[in-house]
Amino acid sequence: MAKRPRTANPDPPRKAKEENALPLFEDEAGMCSDCHAGRTRAEPGKTPRGSVSGMRIRANMLAAVSPGGQLLYMINEGNTITETVREFLGRIAADVPEKTIYVLEDSLRIHTEKRVR
Repeated sequence: MAKRPRTANPDPPRKAKEENALPLFEDEAGMCSDCHAGRTRAEPGKTPRGSVSGMRIRANMLAAVSPGGQLLYMINEGNTITETVREFLGRIAADVPEKTIYVLEDSLRIHTEKRVR
């Protein structure tokens, strides 16, 4: 496995503290309700029957957390795409207008697109 190259700034939270900025660690998660209905039982020789509503709910969550525990999040239905990430980052900037913000993200494709950077 290739080693990941070191960045020019190996400790962004420390740099953010020196500049009185807010470091945020951002990530996404998908949620869905299509779980197993659970166990069923029946009399010997009969097929067990379980009732299922058939409704499925899917949502995605974008969240950013600071080292101090401040949590900012957004829940959206549908896929998380570049525009969704840009909207979330815009909301973060609007919520914390008085500070510089460092957003640390993983290397997910939508984070590395020019429109997001």
